[in-house]
Amino acid sequence: MISSQSRIIFPVLEPFGHDLDYVYANQADRDKYLYYPLYDTIKAIAQTYANLNRFKIQGRSTSTSNSDYQLGYNIPRGSVTVTAGGQILQENVDYEINYDLGTLKVINPSIISTGLPVQVQYENNATFGIQQKNYIGLRMDYLVNRHLTLGATMVRLGERPFFTKTNYGEDPIKNSMIGADFDSGMMFPAYQNGLINFLFILPKPCQALRHTVKWQD
Repeated sequence: MISSQSRIIFPVLEPFGHDLDYVYANQADRDKYLYYPLYDTIKAIAQTYANLNRFKIQGRSTSTSNSDYQLGYNIPRGSVTVTAGGQILQENVDYEINYDLGTLKVINPSIISTGLPVQVQYENNATFGIQQKNYIGLRMDYLVNRHLTLGATMVRLGERPFFTKTNYGEDPIKNSMIGADFDSGMMFPAYQNGLINFLFILPKPCQALRHTVKWQD
């Protein structure tokens, strides 16, 4: 428990699931009382298990100072609305926000001294912007004969965000790139002799010339 932030943090991964397996001796009782769907499925599906959705935590916290509020991380700028006594407060006039730390501090002394209840509404993007990425590459070579080889390459990069909305400039990408190439090492005496004469190279016994051509898109 973090008293300064009025938070309760569980030290285990599944406090209402597998981490309570030791309480029940057999699997039948575990399936009856433990909330496994809370961790195996999404929230909307887990809430349909009314017989398991029975865990509830209630509490109340008090503080000597009512001017500091913990909002959380990744708060979008301009998405916070603060009201006191039915009046909408102005940022940097009545309160200040540290978007990096996710904290709000009331700086208007009249609000602090009168003890007016302050309501804070904001958009929580704690997991917003996280994307699943996948990368696939494929390479194929076909040996026509000992002098000729054909090849093809395919590369695909895709991203899928967890939410339909994305940050500006962080749009998911879905690109593919394909390419083809061939490698030849055949004997071309006439072509080699012409190349020798053009470059004024002393004639040598005819050798194999290797050609490699690549294309991609």
